[in-house]
Amino acid sequence: MRVLLAATLLLAVEAFAPRHAFRQQTRCLAKKEDEGEVVVQIQALAKGTVVEFVHNKHTMLGVVEDHMVKAKGGLRYEIKTADEKVHAGVAPKDINFSAAGAKKQLAAKADVLDTAAPLLVDAELLELAYEVAAEDDQVLRVKDVAALLDAGSDPVDLYRTFRVLSNELGKVFFAKAKGEAAAFKVRAKKTVEAAKQSLCGNAGDDYADFCLV
Repeated sequence: MRVLLAATLLLAVEAFAPRHAFRQQTRCLAKKEDEGEVVVQIQALAKGTVVEFVHNKHTMLGVVEDHMVKAKGGLRYEIKTADEKVHAGVAPKDINFSAAGAKKQLAAKADVLDTAAPLLVDAELLELAYEVAAEDDQVLRVKDVAALLDAGSDPVDLYRTFRVLSNELGKVFFAKAKGEAAAFKVRAKKTVEAAKQSLCGNAGDDYADFCLV
């Protein structure tokens, strides 16, 4: 008797698009046990996907060149950065953001990554978006926050919104939702007040108008 065990690991980082927007490559590993066969399916980001990832504690942007599946089912990527360096062995947990089919926009996204946090969004506008989102208290995708900010919906705009949510100002109002990639929840008001005081105490000059309120 053949025993088929399908364990699907969702290792793609869902940044902003619905699931069907990601082109995924699937590789199957099989090993025989007695008279049966165990098959493990791994879903991986497609070649050409732009990703933000962490390498040696540095946040970087690059393009997926290839992936490999380790003997025990672990997935690792090869990612090429704009300087043509290939970073091998990147684990899915080190990928923060992905955008399928956005290879031509790598330079524009790099400009976003290099932009100082205070210049990415107006702090008062972000606070207003928080107040609207807090009324429903739902898990928010990047595209949802982008809509609240009227920040645009193309891949570069969505990446900018992701960076807003990930930086020091965004963390005042929003926290990553547990168990979901690139999803956020609004913080409690008391937490926001404490986080705002901390931000203004450490970087008040960068958010002068915001910190005066």
